[in-house]
Amino acid sequence: MTNFEQLKAWDLEYLWHPYTQMANYADEQRIIVKAKDWHVYDSDGNEYIDGISGLWNVNVGHGRAEIIDSIHNQLSELDFYALNGYSYESAIRLAKKLVEISPRGLEKVFFSNGGSEANETAIKLARAYWKLNKREGKYKVISLNSAWHGGTLGALSASHIASEKKHFEPLLTGFVHMPQPNCYRCPFGQTAHNCAMQCAAYLREIIAHEDESTIAAFIAEPIQGLGGVIIPPEQYWPMIRQICDENNILLIIDEVATGFGRTGTTFAISEWGITPDMLVCSKGITSGYLPLSAVLATNEIYRPFLQEGSYFQHGYTTGGHPASCAAAIANIELMEREQLLDPPAERKHALLSRFDKLKDLELVGDIRGRGHMVCVELVLDKVSKTPYPHARKLCGRLMEKGIIVRPIGNCIPFFPPLHISEADMDKVVAIYAEVISEACRQLAPA
Repeated sequence: MTNFEQLKAWDLEYLWHPYTQMANYADEQRIIVKAKDWHVYDSDGNEYIDGISGLWNVNVGHGRAEIIDSIHNQLSELDFYALNGYSYESAIRLAKKLVEISPRGLEKVFFSNGGSEANETAIKLARAYWKLNKREGKYKVISLNSAWHGGTLGALSASHIASEKKHFEPLLTGFVHMPQPNCYRCPFGQTAHNCAMQCAAYLREIIAHEDESTIAAFIAEPIQGLGGVIIPPEQYWPMIRQICDENNILLIIDEVATGFGRTGTTFAISEWGITPDMLVCSKGITSGYLPLSAVLATNEIYRPFLQEGSYFQHGYTTGGHPASCAAAIANIELMEREQLLDPPAERKHALLSRFDKLKDLELVGDIRGRGHMVCVELVLDKVSKTPYPHARKLCGRLMEKGIIVRPIGNCIPFFPPLHISEADMDKVVAIYAEVISEACRQLAPA
């Protein structure tokens, strides 16, 4: 029998947790012992609905035998070999599969281990591409305010969340940021349509100020995740694509969080009908069963690296690990069978339609989402939109009531596995309503 008290003591003594204030960790310590479908269980016997899908990545849910078996079978046959100059079946088959399900025109696949590494890869690819095309001065990367592209130094430099960056500055040079298309808090004070147009058009001002000849790429999430689940209006991405084309700027779309059915389609950018020059994916590619990420690129990006004496001098030891690729193939095939990549319309809108019922609550300023990516923005006043300062405390109350979620500033998201039952969707929304209503009463004057 497992001695959980001993494990808890060792946890506090030896383990340094990411993104965790260790001075307070003992008060919040939970050891997760098992998981199944969209539920997880801790060492004290508590059951939770997994409202963050592990970390926005367990798209098909926990404990899927097909994926676990694929990992075992692959390791039994080939445990590891590097892709540096060699190949193997699982990597080949997965690359082909990714090209088949991605936006038309993306033809080549480069593997790494996680989202940060993949975004780092895409940035390096963009800079190398222009150098090989004799445009050595094109090195700058434009990204959005409140963007999150990862923790490695290049990906962090492209990100724009102050609390994530401040301890690691100075960051890399050559990164420029512009307003996010947040129509609820439009930086230009516009209505939704005009906000989208003005936010996209602002890219022209950035280009004029920085000089097109110095700009390599524009990188952004199609729907910002840590930025607050920001969903651009329909005109935004086609306009960004057009401006990039007019100015010889590569478009990199970061689908680390949004890919593989999370927003109700295989890749979120498909909803806007455009193809980027590079598409970055991770998280849902294996549903978190093993680490893996990929950069999908057009043949135009790939071609310069075929020149005599040229190749992409970049890679990771375990990028495209045989077992990770096998897990991804099983994961994608499972999602296709269960219609999780492209679900019926009623399923695609089932979660957001339920959360929309919370809009009349006093503290709820906005509710945004696509597919199984929903966010409730809390405000002290619906007119002034003053951010509600206690979202973390409310997430604690939700956990006490059996839902694991993490705040995003003044927002509370809900990103469950994609096959969560409608009965549990109803249960979750009822608990959100209860917790938010309780917070409303606490703010009311005596």
